[in-house]
Amino acid sequence: MSTPAPDERPLMRPWREIAAEAGPLPDMTPLTPQEREELRRRLDAPGGARKGLTAREQEARSRMGIIRSPQRIAEVETVAHAQMTDGPYRRGILDAIAWATGRRPRAPLSDRQSDNRLPSAQEMWREAILGEEIAYGRHELRRSQEHRSYGVGVEATLLWLIARSDEPPN
Repeated sequence: MSTPAPDERPLMRPWREIAAEAGPLPDMTPLTPQEREELRRRLDAPGGARKGLTAREQEARSRMGIIRSPQRIAEVETVAHAQMTDGPYRRGILDAIAWATGRRPRAPLSDRQSDNRLPSAQEMWREAILGEEIAYGRHELRRSQEHRSYGVGVEATLLWLIARSDEPPN
């Protein structure tokens, strides 16, 4: 076995040298209230779910909760109430909105209690992932009488509420 030459040992580089090559760390100072509201407006605008965000904006988004305006949420809720004949999917929409807006204490699929009065974006994201699992049959609903489309309604609504989807549930 031969001994490698000093320049062949990349793991032996000082960490300061490696850090210097990586460049400066991104600015992670919290957004001001004005910056947070501007971010909310950008994300709520058409195409907002696909906009690139800085590291600061991503961090703020994860803590914001609902992104959509109260007016747009009320419109979706009105349509869902008017079309209740569609059954479980519409019930999923209404239950997701009720939970996200604090009118329902427990999550519609996992039945978890939120850490605060309103669920965080992370809690809504987790519940949306559970909705996807239910939709694909990889997870069973706690209430066996519910149909998979209930999970799809919850998922679509929560993703829209936190601006991970541009399409409101319909």
